[in-house]
Amino acid sequence: MLAACDRIGTSKYERPRARAMIPLMLHTGLRISDVATLARDCVRDGKMMLFTGKTGDHILLPIPPELRNVLDLLPAPWGGDHGYFFWNGDADRESTGRRASRSLQPAFRPSKVKNAHAHRFRHTLASAILARGGTMADMADVLGISEHIPLPLRQLVGGPPGTNLDDHADTVRRILQKMPRLRVAI
Repeated sequence: MLAACDRIGTSKYERPRARAMIPLMLHTGLRISDVATLARDCVRDGKMMLFTGKTGDHILLPIPPELRNVLDLLPAPWGGDHGYFFWNGDADRESTGRRASRSLQPAFRPSKVKNAHAHRFRHTLASAILARGGTMADMADVLGISEHIPLPLRQLVGGPPGTNLDDHADTVRRILQKMPRLRVAI
């Protein structure tokens, strides 16, 4: 899929953008709208911290150095850098997410993944978390859907996920460290 990014678009910006978005979605499970509108100040000190656009849930995730390097090398979005990795701030968040999703379709087609689309990365990360020993609460917390976990399960794991951000970051880091190393470059 990353190799297909080298054949999409017509500008020098479109290819590195796609090459950064795909591993970002795979590693974080963010919705495409949250990736497309990700502010630069949300990623620092090896962590990403934001409130999701759809539900407003808090997300705190470790960002591996390889992914941070890819983000650091991204050129400014078309129209100028307004503090975001992929967005210039001109359009609303919803249409920006839809546009980003459409822009990735040419990278998905050659992968031959059935029904490939940006949201599939959330499913992939959720499955990987559970397969590597994470709990349903861990999975929901990483994906920013913690408020939708039934109350008995939240009580079982010691309160709402993410209450203690250090514990949360350690739990997420432990699970995500079991993931294969990222091999990305712009």
